Amino acid sequence: MMIIKKIESLTRQSNSGTAGVIGRYVLENRTDFFRCPTKEISAKLSVSKSALVRFAQKLGFDGWRDFIFAYVNELQYVEAGTDIDPDQPFGNETDIKKIVSNLAGLKVDSILETADLIQTEEVEAAARLIHDARRVGLFTMGPNSPNILIGATFARKMMDLGRQIYVPWVDDQKTVARGFGEHDCAIIVSYKGRSYGKDTDRMLEHMREQKVPVIAVTGADHSELYDLARIRLTICSAESPFKKIAPFMSEAAIMYVFDLLYAVYFMIDYSRNADYKDSIDITLESVWRQNERK
Repeated sequence: MMIIKKIESLTRQSNSGTAGVIGRYVLENRTDFFRCPTKEISAKLSVSKSALVRFAQKLGFDGWRDFIFAYVNELQYVEAGTDIDPDQPFGNETDIKKIVSNLAGLKVDSILETADLIQTEEVEAAARLIHDARRVGLFTMGPNSPNILIGATFARKMMDLGRQIYVPWVDDQKTVARGFGEHDCAIIVSYKGRSYGKDTDRMLEHMREQKVPVIAVTGADHSELYDLARIRLTICSAESPFKKIAPFMSEAAIMYVFDLLYAVYFMIDYSRNADYKDSIDITLESVWRQNERK
């Protein structure tokens, strides 16, 4: 999630508290508050310097200085990019031509931001882990997560290279995960990286106890999933977790990461994978031609 979204969320949660006071000040002065020294902000808001540090820590940073550094970098990125609202990219009076343009802009921005966040050594390590693992499973952390469908699309592509990936439906994830151990690999997809129930808690606990290598695909850099994972593939996190028309940006980012994993996996043994894929394509073409003659 983008820092500004985290601040909005924290401000709502701590509306009457000190964090709410600081959050409202930041939001009302979002383009220049960071120019003021902590002493000046503390005096203006009648809060202590330690309160500013705690505010930053609640956002996942070590202190106020780390928070300011990350915030300014994010602000520069946003100002250089699009001004389309990722949560509400169109309204009830937006014409269709504008919707076409806005959604295209969101998808492009999502992929470009994710590409900036991705570390090439992490992608390579993830692809090799998938290649070498005894079994690979793909799991999600939400009760009704659409990410399981995106994962199924990735698994279908990997079948064309002879690599089976188990994608259990949400209700079966805990049961399937029980059979995984240290020689297997679990890909876990979650925008927030947070558990939503006891079944997910048990699944994560099992993976921790059994030392299952975990690849996290997430937009949250301070979460249960992030802490558990051996490899972390960070995606664009511009959207709010819930209040949005649809997860246009996060879905594009997740699909992009899966495409990266497919491509790098393909490169690990290019000749073998190209031959295997060609044999599948030849078989499918032959079946198609036979059906066409009927």
